[in-house]
Amino acid sequence: MEPELALRWKNPSPSIWCFHLRPGVKFRGGQAFTADDVVSSICRATGPGPQINAYFVTVEDVGGSTI
Repeated sequence: MEPELALRWKNPSPSIWCFHLRPGVKFRGGQAFTADDVVSSICRATGPGPQINAYFVTVEDVGGSTI
């Protein structure tokens, strides 16, 4: 597997991950892919109901975009 939407990431502490997203990515409808889309996807995956992905079971909080 190779990342396609993140250029790189770092793990500055055991509970924090920082992802640097690939610029210029667009959805099929032409909307730009942003950090808010990542936050929304992770929140959906960890929200009530069946877990979408077991990799997210330890996620406690998701922040938005920072510059």
